[in-house]
Amino acid sequence: MMSLSTGAAVLVALLVGVAGALYAYFTRHFGYWRRLGVPYLRPLPIAGNLKDVLLFRKHFGVVLRDVYTQMKDQPYVGMFFFDQPVLFVKDIELWKTIVIKDCDHFEDRGLSPLKSLRVFSETLFGLKGKKWKQLRTKLSPAFTLANIKKIYILLEQKAANLDHYFDDVVKSDMDGDVLVAQALSFLAAGFDTTSTTMSYALYELAMNEDIQEQLRTQLQETMEKHDGKLTYQALQSVNYLDMIFSETLRKYPVYPFLDRTCTKTYRMPGTDIVLDKGVFAFTSILGIQRDPQYFPEPERFDPERFSDANRGNIPSCCFMSFGEGPHKCLGLRLGYLQGKLGIAHIILNYRVHPCASTPKKMEFNLHSFLISPRDGVPLKFTRVTN
Repeated sequence: MMSLSTGAAVLVALLVGVAGALYAYFTRHFGYWRRLGVPYLRPLPIAGNLKDVLLFRKHFGVVLRDVYTQMKDQPYVGMFFFDQPVLFVKDIELWKTIVIKDCDHFEDRGLSPLKSLRVFSETLFGLKGKKWKQLRTKLSPAFTLANIKKIYILLEQKAANLDHYFDDVVKSDMDGDVLVAQALSFLAAGFDTTSTTMSYALYELAMNEDIQEQLRTQLQETMEKHDGKLTYQALQSVNYLDMIFSETLRKYPVYPFLDRTCTKTYRMPGTDIVLDKGVFAFTSILGIQRDPQYFPEPERFDPERFSDANRGNIPSCCFMSFGEGPHKCLGLRLGYLQGKLGIAHIILNYRVHPCASTPKKMEFNLHSFLISPRDGVPLKFTRVTN
């Protein structure tokens, strides 16, 4: 019969063996970047370079933004998401080459947060290769300018419902003020990118009263020129509204990174480094769009960055809130139209103010890949009186 001490020794040996096997499995790719001669961030077993994300200390987009900032003048660096090798690219020209010039080597997305959801498996978010191209080709005609104009009629009706919603809430408050714990919560905030961007826009307008008043004045003047109707042409003529929506997307890109999967071996330009099929390539939209090299005083909300006079000064691929290359968002026009129309209706009818619960600095929801507000957007709305 085996003694107690012998049994314990066998158990310890077994546990050590299992632990060693697990360690070997979860670190099996950790020598990848060293073999290629690429500088890399030291990974941890299982987590790779995602410890702060897994422990809910930082938002995924903020982690990538921090890597971007810490790289200084390095064009790229190796990372590991769990044990998966990831090329993190800071150099704009290299990223432009990857997503545009050499996009045939990077045909698929990498870690789309919607891929794993069954409902999205047959959408542009989940499909790959030929199936993605076929669906993209089929869907593209739906987003032509002519069709967007037709959709506008339906959007106007929804915007009218938005007015009724705010009216009902305000009437229920004796002081005529309303504290909205989650701006536009009747929409799918946190999942719907347009409503989330609208929330951020209203937050910035509340915190920058001069910008809000300038927008309201332009909207009122435009309404007078169009018989009191906010037609498609009228909305598109309010350039300051477009500038505000773009600056909101610049400061708060709802999708804070871009990712691609290397779909066939790729030699990086000007180097002997060859990436294997299956390696992810990432860049930080949040990092780029808050980089003072491209956007001076990046924490300041300044719609003038996107004026006709200044927009041309923004380097190519430095404003990528809707993506870039063949995977650029099909719904760009529709997203802008929805967001601008909703903001216009609210600002025409309500003044937006910060309240005691309004955060001085926006914190992000750690349980989402998207840049959504952690605690909602508490704001106060008061009816505009003529």
